[in-house]
Amino acid sequence: MSQTPGAFSLEAWWEKLIERTPVKYISLVYVAFGEWLVWESPPGYFRYSIGEAAVISALLMFLVDPFLKARLLKEAARDIFEYLLGFDQQPQLKERLKRLVFDTKLFRGNFNARYKLLPQVDFELVNSTKEAIEFPYKMDFEQAENPRLDSVTLVSSEKNYAWRSTRQSKEDEPWVLQGLADPVEIQPASKG
Repeated sequence: MSQTPGAFSLEAWWEKLIERTPVKYISLVYVAFGEWLVWESPPGYFRYSIGEAAVISALLMFLVDPFLKARLLKEAARDIFEYLLGFDQQPQLKERLKRLVFDTKLFRGNFNARYKLLPQVDFELVNSTKEAIEFPYKMDFEQAENPRLDSVTLVSSEKNYAWRSTRQSKEDEPWVLQGLADPVEIQPASKG
């Protein structure tokens, strides 16, 4: 039998009440109820026995239950930890993970690290034709990267070149910066 949303349910109300009420208040109600039954009923009657049972259960609930729950939770956490990885690990690794989880008192939060990488670009340029070709030596970068181009070098079979390049925006793509160096004659691969 399904309930319509918003309809009152005694069972749901009782569960919420028990869930939200601390154990000490529930045990105080039990003690009061048990004392009242013991006070009103003569010894040997059923109501007197119910009163005694209520007082005993309240004492157990107040004094023993929190310690048992804490110990059970701690033991369960230690026993379940081994199965959290999903597969069997070496004993040394298990022990190290246990120490890491249970003995960690401090840990770092909201940690930010920023690195500046200095990329270095290398490539080989091969002229597969039979004649020398002029190579316009340039490199394109996104302007948003805020690039810095220190120098451009070329190692060739004829001669080594090194330039302090210039940077300028590309005419048809203003968001692109170009690093320019002097054009270089690339000899055919057949000439070495």
